[in-house]
Amino acid sequence: MVAKALQVELTLEQQELLQRHLDNGEYESPSDVIGDALHALDERNKAFDHFLRREVEAAFASKAPSVPIDEAFRRARAAIASQAKAAKRDT
Repeated sequence: MVAKALQVELTLEQQELLQRHLDNGEYESPSDVIGDALHALDERNKAFDHFLRREVEAAFASKAPSVPIDEAFRRARAAIASQAKAAKRDT
């Protein structure tokens, strides 16, 4: 794959996080850190898409009464927050 230079502005907190990953030897370069972060973001998005597809399939297959839209959004937000919290614990 051909690499292309790209300028990115990071907050101080992001710079410190990046440097911490470099200092502890996890990564050899900032590009490696960013690449891994983008991969993790992509995986998180795929997992969320998979979760939503499972929920929709289950809803169509279910004989249970419908859930009001407000409750459906509340559940979806709770699931998203739970996944985000779990992802933060894993880092």
